[in-house]
Parts: sequence; structure tokens; C-alpha cells
Amino acid sequence: MSHEQGRSNGDDDIATFLIGLSIGLVGGLLTALFITPKAGSEVREGVSRAFRELPDRVNDELTSSSVKTKELLDKTRQNIEDQIDRSRRDRTADKMAKAKNAEELATGYDYN
Repeated sequence: MSHEQGRSNGDDDIATFLIGLSIGLVGGLLTALFITPKAGSEVREGVSRAFRELPDRVNDELTSSSVKTKELLDKTRQNIEDQIDRSRRDRTADKMAKAKNAEELATGYDYN
């Protein structure tokens, strides 16, 4: 997969998320309108307020998602770095064990 395809899939995921979020918000708003017994002026004020707050709510959701994604990436990066460090220590220990074994073979002496 090329780098451009990966970016396109990420853009598609964001677009899908935003569409789903928008549909959910509109659906929730319409459901609230139909099941809440209010006067017409109260309903209009509620709808107006909901649409004024919509950009802030979407921004809050995106910011929250962005923070969670960054935390996940940081944790994943740290886990990978830890795994690399363990692998390096294991390789060093293996080299030392092989060197000791070679020394034992060369001298004909068993240190154990």
C-alpha cells in the first residue's frame, strides 16, 4: 500500500466519523423534538441553541478523539521502544554467552 493510499484511508475514516457524528446529533435532536412536550417557541429556541452549540460540540469531540489518539500512539511508541531495548539486551547477553563459551572451548576449561 502506498503512502498516499494510507492517507486517503485516514481521511475517509475521519469523514466517516464526522458524517456519523452529524447524523447522530441530528437524529438525537429530532428525537428530542418529537418526544418532548414543549411549546413551539421553546422548541424553536432549543433547536436554535442546539445548532449554535453544534460546532463547539463537534470540536470538543474531535479534540477529545485527537487527545486519545495521541495518548494511544505515545503508549504504543513506548511499548515498541521497550521491546527494542529488551531485544538489544538479549542480543548483548547472547553475544556474551557465546564469547564465554568460545573462551571455554579455546582454553579447554569449564567455568561451571
